[in-house]
Parts: sequence; C-alpha cells; structure tokens
Amino acid sequence: MFPFDNIKVDKSFVQSLETRPACAAIVAAAVTLAKKLRITTTAEGVETLEQFNALVSAGIDSAQGYLLDRPMLVTDFNADNHYGHRLLNNAAATASGPSQPKLRRAV
Repeated sequence: MFPFDNIKVDKSFVQSLETRPACAAIVAAAVTLAKKLRITTTAEGVETLEQFNALVSAGIDSAQGYLLDRPMLVTDFNADNHYGHRLLNNAAATASGPSQPKLRRAV
C-alpha cells in the first residue's frame, strides 16, 4: 500500500518528550497515524527510563537508544543477559489490554 512500513520518531522529539508538550503531541500523532495505516512505530534516542515509560504509554512499538544499549554487532548481542531486553520484556508483561502493542528493541 505504502512504500514504507514504519514511522520513526526522531530523537529530538523523544529527548524533549517530558519538557515540551508539543513533542508529546507529535509522538501521540505519529502513533495514531501509524495505527490507522497499520504500520509500526520506532522511537529513536531513548536515553532515560522516564522517556521509555512515556513512549510505552503512548503506544510506541519499538525503541532504540542508549537506555536499551549502545550500538553493537548483532553477533555480540546476548538477549538473556541484556538490560534493555529485560526492560522491554517487563514493559510488555505489564502492558494492559489487547490494544497495547508488544514493545520491542529496534535493531
């Protein structure tokens, strides 16, 4: 249908999510648009637990950023011993209702 299957929310919006209401509105609008188009969303530049929790609440599908981990080779990633992986699993486990997407780590 569209030549894209994901909307990425730029780190500038993520980093100002808690201090600028306009950034929170942009994140919410991106999530709403993506759901209507039946595509996924990815938040870039997630550095704090507060940002992460706000994005989970907003309905973001996946996240990237130093909170989850530093950039690395795929071969170096060990999900069983990885803080970001556990954080995402906990968020998914505590998500309420069937409309809440399972948040995942974007690679």
